[in-house]
Amino acid sequence: MPTPELARRLYRSARLVRTLDDRLVALQREGVLPYFVSSRGEEAAIVGAAAALEPNDWLFPSPRDYGACLSRGVSVETLFHHFLGTAEDGAQGRQRPNFFGFKSARIGTVSGSVGAHVPHAVGLAWAARVQKDPLAVLCMFGDGATSSGEFHNGANFAGVFKAPVVLLCRNNGHAGSFPSDRQCNIESFADKGVAYGIASESHRADDLVAVYEAIEAALGRARRGEGASLIELVTHGLEHDPLDRLGSELPEGEAARIDEECSSEVDAAYARAKAAPPPTVSTLTTDVFAAERER
Repeated sequence: MPTPELARRLYRSARLVRTLDDRLVALQREGVLPYFVSSRGEEAAIVGAAAALEPNDWLFPSPRDYGACLSRGVSVETLFHHFLGTAEDGAQGRQRPNFFGFKSARIGTVSGSVGAHVPHAVGLAWAARVQKDPLAVLCMFGDGATSSGEFHNGANFAGVFKAPVVLLCRNNGHAGSFPSDRQCNIESFADKGVAYGIASESHRADDLVAVYEAIEAALGRARRGEGASLIELVTHGLEHDPLDRLGSELPEGEAARIDEECSSEVDAAYARAKAAPPPTVSTLTTDVFAAERER
């Protein structure tokens, strides 16, 4: 059984992500956002995994994993500034929604190519091992990424050099134009870890606490120098909603109170971000050139 503190923390994080997700889906359908990738139903995989990271660790997410940023200290308002592309957005509105990056929170920038961030995550993990920096790296991606060459390169390198990285595959059953049952002739995507000589396991992602414990163990192995892991979290065909499941274990009335808090937090954050001005024309070349030419 999880401690009451851990159960509350995981439930609140997951509820905040779902509340934010519902708002962002609505904004996309209203035409406010030109693009959005929802994470509804995958909160246990995203939040449960990110919550296991320690402050010194790094996270390399995919577009759907934006909710993991909240576990790394990124505020809801900061995410709204990114999605709306305001002047307060760190990328000055130049990235499309879901393609974020927060260096201060040790979150690598989301790649526009499926699986391209896997070698980046493995490379950082290997550099940390060479420098004897006892950190671990969590790299999150969908099942479609396991069919990319970048995944193969990264996983093979991680296995050979024992990079302290956890490769987390969210198997949601729909990989764009490549259905899961046509990608490879295996029972589980975790089976791919065998080819690279890395620890691998598969779990159903309907239990926030179980996900947290599985990723915490894998990250612990990485920090101890025991090598990389490939963890598959199946997020489709679940019998239980992970939020309802954990919420039912909280003291009576606590889940409802947390739900109201999350709703108020999202409302307030959106109002502040919506009132922010757009980026100015002068920022068009900011961070593009090493030095601005005098005009």
